[in-house]
Amino acid sequence: MEHHRFKREDGIPEVDILGIHVHRVSSSDIQSIILKRIRENDRGVFLYVHLHSINLAQADDELRSMFNSATITYCDGEGVRIGARLLGHFLPERIPLTRWIYPFLDFCVLNTLSVYCIGTEERIIRRAIGVLCDRFPALKIAGFHDGFFHTDGERSAEVLRDIRNTRPDILIVGMGTPLQEFWVRDHWDELQAGCILTAGSCFDYIAGEKQACPPWMAEHGLEWLHRLIREPRRVWKRYLIGIPLFLWRILSQWSRMKFTRAD
Repeated sequence: MEHHRFKREDGIPEVDILGIHVHRVSSSDIQSIILKRIRENDRGVFLYVHLHSINLAQADDELRSMFNSATITYCDGEGVRIGARLLGHFLPERIPLTRWIYPFLDFCVLNTLSVYCIGTEERIIRRAIGVLCDRFPALKIAGFHDGFFHTDGERSAEVLRDIRNTRPDILIVGMGTPLQEFWVRDHWDELQAGCILTAGSCFDYIAGEKQACPPWMAEHGLEWLHRLIREPRRVWKRYLIGIPLFLWRILSQWSRMKFTRAD
């Protein structure tokens, strides 16, 4: 399958973490780039990475290529920041969309940007949209759709038609990795939206279907522990196996870098 190459943002420093090139950006940097792209009628795709998605990309060349060709690839999880530090790099902040979504939508309201949302079950996305309408009455919601559809089926075509008709400035796609990334890639030419952001399970949190991590845990990089406590059967492998595996891979990369410099 031909891989669509996105236009990578120039001039932004990048950090190599296990072959994934993560931009050294803040949330305000991302908002500035989005606004510039929309004003210049230049589309863009903005992807988050965390420990789990970087682990997935180690065994998936297409996912790794997707992360490395996105307009901006930004740090979502504390594990990525720790990995960067161990490799001698600095990332300014982690940007979890479950918390950033609210200042981001404030930014959309301020700049009169329309938003289309895709993700989760129909009842949950409807509840999430209701929450957002109450919190941001001036937000221009171009449309929304659940994320449970076959990515190449008729319902996918229906979503694409609706997006083409509404032409939102911002498209937020929450299907989980790697499904959301590949859907954006495969339908890039058909997606008539200014800038696209992946969102994972963000809408579940907005709707209250999932409980947000307490601030004190988030501040200490313990969101993974909160999710493990809340959803042990779903995420135990991601964290109890994934975290040691990630750290082992980081140490292996550090060792290779050290011996390369020694040579």
